[in-house]
Amino acid sequence: MAEPNGTVENGMVLTLFYKSPVSADVVADSIRHLHSVINKTCEFQQAVLNPYKELEWGDEGVRVVVTTIVSTSADCPDIRTVSKGREVAETEQKFGFEAVFERKNTYDSHRAPGLAVFDMDSTLIQQEVIDELAAAVGVKDKVSAITTRAMEGEIDFTESLKLRVALLEGVPTTVWDDLKESTIKFTPGARDLTKCLKQLGWKMAVLSGGFTPLASWVAHELELDYYHANKL
Repeated sequence: MAEPNGTVENGMVLTLFYKSPVSADVVADSIRHLHSVINKTCEFQQAVLNPYKELEWGDEGVRVVVTTIVSTSADCPDIRTVSKGREVAETEQKFGFEAVFERKNTYDSHRAPGLAVFDMDSTLIQQEVIDELAAAVGVKDKVSAITTRAMEGEIDFTESLKLRVALLEGVPTTVWDDLKESTIKFTPGARDLTKCLKQLGWKMAVLSGGFTPLASWVAHELELDYYHANKL
């Protein structure tokens, strides 16, 4: 399919993440339906639906496509209003996708490959690693309490890290392999996002307040270019 085009700034870019493999016909039908919903609910008059571009078949069977809707009218609807509309949600459910809305000028400004930097804990992965380490030696509640104090600004990060690490005495060296095998879960969509960015030529890094054994593993699993974390 042709790449999204159009030079009108008051337009939207729609990126659709399908939950399971779908045919080109389903993609076309769902985009047309979403387009009609947007016109109906937001009075996005004289809109032009451009051809879509297929970006990726994800590891979890998610097909990613992107298209633009540009308009000759004066204003572009508020993105948040459009994306949270009831009929948009019903369309997502009907056709089995999740839609991400962006202003076209914002999308265009990020099309040139750059550097994408991610946090690790509770971002690329669903866990807080230091809490899982603490659980291995029975001090998870104590470590979590220090984390809370740091998050509330009672103590700074460096002090909180020293206090938490001091409680980790006795953690077995096998803990890293145990975490990788049975505890650490990647956030849904993380693999698809990084795979798409890599295909588009972006460099990627994970910067973590956690520890290098997990950060290096996450970087390897997601094919990131760089990682930086603390050494125990």
